[in-house]
Amino acid sequence: MKTWFSGSYIASIILSLIPTMLFAAEIIIDNSDSTCFVTPAYSWQTSVWGDVYGADKLYTTKSDIVKSVRWRAQLNPGRYRVFAWVNPASYASDAKYTIYYGQNSVTLIRNQTTAEGKWSIDLGVYDFDTVGEVVLTNEWQGPEQFIVADAIKFVEVSTTEFSWSAKTPADALAMAKSSGKAILLFFSTEKATDAQKLLAETLTDPTVVKWGMQFITVHIQVDKNPELAEPYGIYRVPVIIFQDYSGKEIHRIEQFISAAELVQEMNKALAKNVPPVR
Repeated sequence: MKTWFSGSYIASIILSLIPTMLFAAEIIIDNSDSTCFVTPAYSWQTSVWGDVYGADKLYTTKSDIVKSVRWRAQLNPGRYRVFAWVNPASYASDAKYTIYYGQNSVTLIRNQTTAEGKWSIDLGVYDFDTVGEVVLTNEWQGPEQFIVADAIKFVEVSTTEFSWSAKTPADALAMAKSSGKAILLFFSTEKATDAQKLLAETLTDPTVVKWGMQFITVHIQVDKNPELAEPYGIYRVPVIIFQDYSGKEIHRIEQFISAAELVQEMNKALAKNVPPVR
């Protein structure tokens, strides 16, 4: 007797035999997970107050003893954007996060006093090998009484889309000094036709996306964050500024540019970026 199975049923059986990790778009490490480490041991207190991720969160105060929380994730090699969970409250306004990726690391300052909460702390995009680590210490200068440590999320970034590595030019500079990469700053507004055309056409070209991975990239929306554009003398958009690893300007483009032209400019900028030998 023959038994017939639908195609969808067979597909579901096949998928069930393939490890789930192959399809994981994101990996979350909570403060209660076995790969989250507190130093010194038991030096951070737990709390269930507020909008926590999972069962609880960790918090501590300033002290002469440096205390840290380290989240460690096993990853498939690739590009990931990293987020930290925080619940809305008056925590450290200048929390110090260090991200370890490959043989590199970078330390960024983030404001935990945020009304959005949840995954609102963006720690940038990095190329990881098989391990990703984030460390938060209790070293902050603001007047707040507590600093909080909850969950860290690693989200895979598609290599078919242009990826913005950093959130601000300051973050980009810190990442460039750590990695030796050149910087690409892109300035736009929502209403500037040429800027939107550059986003929709030039920056979606596969070759541009590929070469973009060689840079630390930042997209500054001038209409939303004019203070980030002011130091660069941006009076109209689009503008693309190339900088070397130290933040020195290499070249700027102040008009719409095709994908082929942008690739040429990227190559020129990379040739002029000469990081010191480590």
